[in-house]
Order: sequence, then structure tokens, then C-alpha cells
Amino acid sequence: MGRKDDQLFVLIKNDIIKAMKFFRFDFLNFIFSRKANGFSLIELMVSVSILTVINMMVFASYPEFNQRMAIRRTSNDIALAVREAQVNALSIKELDGKFPAYGINFKTGNTFTLFADKGEEGVRNNLYDEGEEINTFMITTGDTISRLQLCSSGCNDTGEINIVYPRSNPMASITDSSGSGSNDYAIVTIAAPNDKISKDIKIYLNGQISIE
Repeated sequence: MGRKDDQLFVLIKNDIIKAMKFFRFDFLNFIFSRKANGFSLIELMVSVSILTVINMMVFASYPEFNQRMAIRRTSNDIALAVREAQVNALSIKELDGKFPAYGINFKTGNTFTLFADKGEEGVRNNLYDEGEEINTFMITTGDTISRLQLCSSGCNDTGEINIVYPRSNPMASITDSSGSGSNDYAIVTIAAPNDKISKDIKIYLNGQISIE
């Protein structure tokens, strides 16, 4: 490369450096001027509109989120109550000097009952009878027990379910209000106040509990 070429290269290089310096200075000057001058009215309106839309989306989904959390909590409470009855029976828990079977009684509404199946003269009948309650649980989330089903080869609606665990036996007796017959599993459906959200609690003969 000759001297003239070297000079030309230096000139081009200097021009590029000047252009880069100018661009950097101009860009920084723009940034600082925006900070000093603030947003334009159009930019401010666009920003406020975006924030408004985001807030509307958040607030619109908030009630449904609350309902989903509430119905999940209710379902867990019911599953825990059923498990308590099972544990009491397996541990042969004494009650008033006796060793009864333990169960859960479900009816449509906002309550369900943990009870001890004492039966007349010590003979249990797989039913919740008056005076056998240990604890009546009130559903305080606004959810309700909206549907009850007993299932074997198929599922049938019923107005009442009794799930009873005999003493020292993990296998449950799942019956309706008559206390007779045997079913493979029960479905307790919990519904939110608007009936748009629901969960099914399946309670199986072998003691398994699932929430769907």
C-alpha cells in the first residue's frame, strides 16, 4: 500500500470515527433531552392506555382466581375429614369407652359431618344417626356440595352418602341413606357460588381419595 493509499485510509477512518462520535453524542443527547423534557402527550396517553388494559385484565380474572382457590381449599378440607375418619378407625380410637366405626356423612348443602357409628347395642348400621356426630363442618368459602353420586358399574345421583370405616379396617362401606348395599366409590361435587367452577372428590372403597 502506497503513501497516498495510507493517507486515504486515515481520512476514511477519521470520518468513520467522527460519524460514530456524532451518532453517540446525538443519541445520548436525545436520551437526556427525553428525561429532561418528559413524555409527549401522545406517548403519555399510549402508556396510560396500556396500563389501563393490563389492570382491567388483572381485575377481571381476580374473582375467578379467588373462587378457584376457595374451591380447592374446600375440596382439601373434605378430603382431610374423610382421611380423619379413616385414621380414627385404623387406630381403633376409643370414644366414650367404646371403639366404634368412624364415618363421614354428606348431604347437598354447605355442611358435612364426621361421626362415630356406634349403632344400637353396639351393632353398627353404616349410617349417621342423631347423636353420633363428632364434628359438623361448615363450608365457609361460599361453595356448596351440589351433587352426590354412588358408583359401581355406573353412577347414580343420591341425596345422601355415608362413608364408614370399620374398626381396624382400611376398606370403607359406601352407602346411601338406607345404609344397605355396597358401592365401589362415591363422588362428592363441590360447586362455586356462580356454578361455573366445580371439583369432584372421588372416595374409593379401598380408602383412596382423589380430587379432580
